[in-house]
Amino acid sequence: RVARPRPFRTTSWESEATVALPQELLNQRCDKCSARALILCQLPFGELYFCMHHYNEHSVALTNKGGVAKLLK
Repeated sequence: RVARPRPFRTTSWESEATVALPQELLNQRCDKCSARALILCQLPFGELYFCMHHYNEHSVALTNKGGVAKLLK
């Protein structure tokens, strides 16, 4: 059985999907696990980095708290 990739959830980051960042930010790790961070979530109280798995798990709560997610390229 082949796993199909799930589509991204629609969030507030769709209009500015990717941001150009310095190389040191691209080497960030997920704040929940040791995977490479693909999402930078800017919240009113700071920033969090997430892999796609953990972002999908917490995306509703993050956007409800005023978070703006950006896809790291």
